[in-house]
Amino acid sequence: MFTRLFTFTVRVLIVLLLLLLCQFYLNIHGISAIYAKSSDLSSELYEQLMLGKRIYPANQEKKTYTKPTQPTVYLTFDDGPSIQTPKVLEILKKDKIKATFFMVGKMAEEHPELVKQVFIAGHTIGNHTYNHVYKQLYNRNLLEFWRQIQQTEKILYSICGIKPELVRAPGGTYTHFDAFYYYDMDEAGYTMMDWNMDSSDSSRANVPADEIVAKIKGSTLNHEVILLMHDGTGHGQTVQALPEIIAYFKKLGYAFAPLTTTVKPVQAPLSPNKPKSPYSYEQFIEQEERVKQDILQRLKRPVILPIGASLLGVTAVLLDGTSLLPDLALP
Repeated sequence: MFTRLFTFTVRVLIVLLLLLLCQFYLNIHGISAIYAKSSDLSSELYEQLMLGKRIYPANQEKKTYTKPTQPTVYLTFDDGPSIQTPKVLEILKKDKIKATFFMVGKMAEEHPELVKQVFIAGHTIGNHTYNHVYKQLYNRNLLEFWRQIQQTEKILYSICGIKPELVRAPGGTYTHFDAFYYYDMDEAGYTMMDWNMDSSDSSRANVPADEIVAKIKGSTLNHEVILLMHDGTGHGQTVQALPEIIAYFKKLGYAFAPLTTTVKPVQAPLSPNKPKSPYSYEQFIEQEERVKQDILQRLKRPVILPIGASLLGVTAVLLDGTSLLPDLALP
């Protein structure tokens, strides 16, 4: 028994050491990249962004995505959590489906128990800003949008220990995002996720369930469908439509999956009618300094154990979802 306990203790210490080294590497690697980029902020970059050209930050490696062999639908729910969320969760549980919930920070703050329910059920949680107010988020100044993303991230982290990399802009990015918005979100490692199928359940108040279903059935199908729906207050009709929506895609042979950063994002192109950002070059440098400081804080992410994990299983998971030594257990 002593030998087994000693072996177990050694293994736990090894895991903790590896986790610390891994986290140290991630922090140093990310911080170095940010500082390298920060010291290279040129007026040429500023001019390119002012012209509306999307520029990818130097610290971002080329991303690769995994395309599923089977046609797949990603059910996404915006604006919650609310009283409708448990009803959605029950339907998804019955059909053994994982989905994605883009949460508004204010709603998460008011309903932390619902955030936990979504998290424990294994669904993906995304960031949908704090208050969803267009006039504040898209007032030709990135800083309010950025501030709300950070605020919501802190709320979600305090509730269930996650910092979502997936972000959905209220109303989508088209006509709302300019090149500056994309540049800083890319730089921080966020993935903006729009959609390629709209249920139109928020086109007006109380859209009937049969109308929602008809809209989906009349929409163009893709190999990967990212379906926009809502679980916010006032979307009881969406809940009623959900079972038929699921049955429709099942009949067509679609699989269901939650969104992850390995799914190729749907992102609207920059609108040619989007006004240029009013920043002077000096204001741009000042803004980048603020954003950089927030990014450095994001990189200081502790290692956590998921809910239900114990040292007997020792499944360590980084906040970005990376699993380390999942099979280490007491013999």
